[in-house]
Amino acid sequence: MSSEFEEDKDKKQINNFITTSPLRVLERHFINQEMVDLYKQDKIDDFISAREIYLKLKERDFVEKMGITYVDVPEK
Repeated sequence: MSSEFEEDKDKKQINNFITTSPLRVLERHFINQEMVDLYKQDKIDDFISAREIYLKLKERDFVEKMGITYVDVPEK
C-alpha cells in the first residue's frame, strides 16, 4: 500500500466522522459546532487552531477544578 492511499482513507474516515456524527458525539471529542462549520468550509487550518484553543480552555477548566493553578506556557 502506498502512503498516499492510506492518507486518503484517513481523510475519508475523519470527514465521515465530522460530517455525520451528532454534535453531542463530536463534543465528547472536543469538536464544537464552530469547528464543524470551519471543517465543512474546508478551512482546515482554522479548524485546527479553533480546536487547539478549545482544548486548552477545557484543560484549564479541568486542572483548576482540581485546585491546581493553570499556567499557560508560551510555545517556543
